[in-house]
Amino acid sequence: LVSPGARIYLADLEAGVWTDFIAPVPGYRLDEAQAPAPGFYRVSAGDTGTAFLAALSAPPTPWMVLVEVPGSEVLAGPQAVLRWFLLTGAILVLLAGLAGWILAGRLTSGFSELAGAAHALSQGREDARVPVTRRDEVGFLGHAFNQMADQVQGTRKALEEALAASSTREAEAREIRDQL
Repeated sequence: LVSPGARIYLADLEAGVWTDFIAPVPGYRLDEAQAPAPGFYRVSAGDTGTAFLAALSAPPTPWMVLVEVPGSEVLAGPQAVLRWFLLTGAILVLLAGLAGWILAGRLTSGFSELAGAAHALSQGREDARVPVTRRDEVGFLGHAFNQMADQVQGTRKALEEALAASSTREAEAREIRDQL
């Protein structure tokens, strides 16, 4: 019930005498406003650092029973939980970062192909198309780009045919004018 490093003291607060049930020991200076009130105290334990005291008075006597537990023992459990939370949190952050990196790569992979095809089309390569292998927004965008490239190619072909027909009619018109 009590940790192995705990020490039990009996104090006479009026006389200022402390004992560990073997011999008198130097006592703690508790806040005058709190003593002899029962409660928990955090005190300096000299070379060992912080200690925690649980105090219980024995009315109507001036005696008080104190249990001293080294701070390292009291805080060992919460510190272990804190380390576990920090480690778990760090692992979760790394996993979230990895998942984000994978998703970002997957989402943006189609855009590089689309950008390359758009550049090729702007350079005059009318056969530039994007392979549509996905059924998401990027795949929809690739499909729309391919339709646009087909329309550009069809419009250009129609314009070339119209220009050729116009050139043929112009040549025929010159020939008729020259004959007249």
